[in-house]
Amino acid sequence: MKSFWNILKPYLPYIIALLPVMIFRDFTPRNELRYLTIADEALRDGHFWSFTFLDEPYADKPPLYIWLVMASRWLLGSHVKWVICLFSLIPALGILHIMDRWTRSLCWAGKGEPAKTRFDSDFYTWMTATMGLQLGLAVFARMDMLMSLFIVWALYLYWQKGSSWKFGVLVFMALFSKGPFGVLIPLLVTLAWMLISRDYRTWLKMWNWRAWVVLVAGCTVWFGSAYLEGGADYLNNMLFHQTVDRAVQAFHHKRPWFFYLVHIWYTALPWGPLALVGIGRYLYRVLRNRTSFVADEQSFFVTAFLVTLVLLSCVSGKLDVYLLPAYPFLAYGGLMEMQRWCLTRKARRRLETACHILLAVIFVAGLCLPFYQQYIG
Repeated sequence: MKSFWNILKPYLPYIIALLPVMIFRDFTPRNELRYLTIADEALRDGHFWSFTFLDEPYADKPPLYIWLVMASRWLLGSHVKWVICLFSLIPALGILHIMDRWTRSLCWAGKGEPAKTRFDSDFYTWMTATMGLQLGLAVFARMDMLMSLFIVWALYLYWQKGSSWKFGVLVFMALFSKGPFGVLIPLLVTLAWMLISRDYRTWLKMWNWRAWVVLVAGCTVWFGSAYLEGGADYLNNMLFHQTVDRAVQAFHHKRPWFFYLVHIWYTALPWGPLALVGIGRYLYRVLRNRTSFVADEQSFFVTAFLVTLVLLSCVSGKLDVYLLPAYPFLAYGGLMEMQRWCLTRKARRRLETACHILLAVIFVAGLCLPFYQQYIG
């Protein structure tokens, strides 16, 4: 219990700031209420693998998030807003904790400064926590943050050269949370890193037969259960119409290839532009002088961000929230370069203070929600 409290304590300002929003906000009818309705219909009909929305087949999303909503509804008797929001807030906290552990031992320094201290670790944490959609989706009833957690966790385990069994489980859980991107992002990021760093042994170790056994076994149980419960039409809809058709010729959210290149500048506000400039400077420095490339954490983060951005830009269907798994790597990869370049300790202290002010504003705004909720469209 003491260990759990020590992990949670650094994030208390973040949790406290978002708590009023979680309690007083209303669910959005087009997105969040849809998942609550799907969960209600599944409980009503006794379905756990095949779902309906307004009594029409709904094969768009995997079961994991719907199961969480169903479990909370069954245990509590109704959909409690702050409990539903926890299914995004807890994964958001998990991402912050993993990224902090990942970079805790680094020794980045600003100009004329000593090695990186705990203060710098806090700086990266708060900048990531308060960055655009990374902050907003922490209290939004969607499965995107859950998938993002498993992707970040899987890539962290890959970097640590951990158990391939655990790696396979994490990749499957990412798939089981949102869909094919849960596999494609880790697979393509690690492939790109293998080619860049020429570290073939790690890739072969982590993507060995054990990882694939987990993925194949998990998918077999999932697809088989969906077929037995929903029939062949439901399985075909889930495996082909909602995946291949969306990727090649989207029937929803069709956007041009440059959609994310335009939108990320404001969906990652207020710190996204600073991190994007850092990514650009990193690429300029490495491409100008190949000897400056080091196969370190920053290079891996930049690779993960760029691969995710390119992958999602190649898919026909696009929404701003789909890019969420790239945000932690954008924040850390870009801000590390900015610290190397021009962010002094004084500048980082001021930016960290600005993060706390932003959280305080969110806390006050959340307390005022009951008074102006009716005016929000």
